[in-house]
Amino acid sequence: MSENQERNQDFINEVEVNVLSAMIQSPKACESALTLLKDQDFTVKNNQVIFQTIVELFKNNKGIDVTTISDTLVKKNFLARIGGIDYLSYLIQNYISDANVKEHINILVERTTKRQLGQALKKIEDDLQGDKKITDILIDAEAEIVQVSSERNSEELLPISESIDDVVEKIEQLQKSNQNLTGITSGINNLDNLTSGFQSGDFIILAARPSMGKTALALNFALNAANSLKQKDEAVLIFSLEMPKDQLITRMISCQGNFDAHKLRSKFKFTQDDWRRISNTAEQLKQKTIIIDDSPGLRILELQTKLRKLVREYDIKLVIIDYLQLLTGSTSSESRQQEVSNISRSLKISARELNIPIICLSQLSRLVERREEKRPLMSDLRESGAIEQDADLIMFLYRDDYYKEKNGEDSTKETQENHVAEIIISKHRNGPTGKVETVFIPKWGKFENYQNS
Repeated sequence: MSENQERNQDFINEVEVNVLSAMIQSPKACESALTLLKDQDFTVKNNQVIFQTIVELFKNNKGIDVTTISDTLVKKNFLARIGGIDYLSYLIQNYISDANVKEHINILVERTTKRQLGQALKKIEDDLQGDKKITDILIDAEAEIVQVSSERNSEELLPISESIDDVVEKIEQLQKSNQNLTGITSGINNLDNLTSGFQSGDFIILAARPSMGKTALALNFALNAANSLKQKDEAVLIFSLEMPKDQLITRMISCQGNFDAHKLRSKFKFTQDDWRRISNTAEQLKQKTIIIDDSPGLRILELQTKLRKLVREYDIKLVIIDYLQLLTGSTSSESRQQEVSNISRSLKISARELNIPIICLSQLSRLVERREEKRPLMSDLRESGAIEQDADLIMFLYRDDYYKEKNGEDSTKETQENHVAEIIISKHRNGPTGKVETVFIPKWGKFENYQNS
């Protein structure tokens, strides 16, 4: 170790000692440190063990002083390893005040971040020497950097007196506004009446059995949201893990232009008028900023990385993910349920952090099919676990005509009643639950407002 490195290490040791001594002597300093610091912030093993002991005492609601720390260390046979009671006494003697404890905490956090960045850069360098594709290296590199930057949340906690004026101003602006919605429109009036639109920062689940039309409904949400946007840089983002981009665009042309989707996908002979309508619809869609990522097998960390990048480039107003169970976790998990729970929590955090509504499609358990009552329940969410807890809004799509067709009943008559679809809101953190009726037109893949007779 060079002389310069030795001086640097001595400085870090001194900072660690100052923080620990303040934690032992000052409850206020202790709370500040526990909020911001982790084990890895202490590079000296003795100091790391003492910090872990303080954390343990705090969690167990016990007093923090030399006696309780030494007693805990004795029970674990660690006291001698950290230098005995003499080292703890040295920490106490070193304490002067906690006036500079925040600065010392920030030094430790900054040092850890630099170490983590160094490790990330080393991994990137190793990848560059290997056979990995450059596109994969770029994705992984950005993910590594994002992981480091998102490790900390050191936002200062403030009393509500600092925020309450902003909230009152928003309420006042809403009352003065001619707009009925505070969020992004779904395009379905009765749904918007219940939700006031898809709200910024909300994590939203849309779930249904296969072939019920959940992708079609999500595309309707995307199109209706895009049609409502006013500014050129405002955009809707779709992550499609199930369906390639060209199929989604075909569906959008069908829905936007009221074309028979089957004819668009088959070798049907179009008239000049048909081609004119297709061309006009395509031009309409070109005017809207809808971004589609159809990468299959996307990892949650890759999705978050791409999302953050696009948020920097566009004013993203709505994100749709099709669908949750096709995402894979960033790290290995004990079970698939645990992996889905981690993915759900990550999406919830992204919605809050980026202040964007994220609609994530989800599968339902096959148990629905074994019941006489086919309308979904929250317990039907596949690998539900944390999904119920994390979601701000849970919507289920149910169509009675789907089951009539399966049972061989006639549901082909082109009447509104034969194509009623129900959007069942089973959880709404900030508003009422209930059922919304809409009309599904299968050949267009379109959901329209239900007209009460």
